[in-house]
Amino acid sequence: MNPDHTLTAALFTEEIKKYCEGLFYMSESEYPLEPVLYEFPEGTVLNEGYVLNLVGQSPTAKIETVALPYFFRNMTAEVPDADEDYTKNITFRFRELQEYLLKNLPEVKVYRIGHREIQVYILGKLDSTHLAGLKTVAVET
Repeated sequence: MNPDHTLTAALFTEEIKKYCEGLFYMSESEYPLEPVLYEFPEGTVLNEGYVLNLVGQSPTAKIETVALPYFFRNMTAEVPDADEDYTKNITFRFRELQEYLLKNLPEVKVYRIGHREIQVYILGKLDSTHLAGLKTVAVET
């Protein structure tokens, strides 16, 4: 995180809403990207078990962790036959969103929970007492 740029939970939520406005995660269906903010007690370890508990999932639920650039790879890739509007409005915006998340949420990771209709949480530490990021759904049959 840029030490000159202190981001409060309220400011993050406001800014991330602007980055996500009108964007949908595209899988076999399209779901919106929704901001999330959670209290995160100091000294807590962010891991898969913690995330399952945080979002109300069973501790035995299938969970996979992936890097943000890998998760957004299809949304940020050049599309050879895409028109300029698509590139500007979708690809470029997903790249900006990814850059914003990487810059402002140190150690941001993507947690994918479940089968077929996968609950996705993009989470990182906003500060010493908050986790922030996005949630969406990926449909993969």
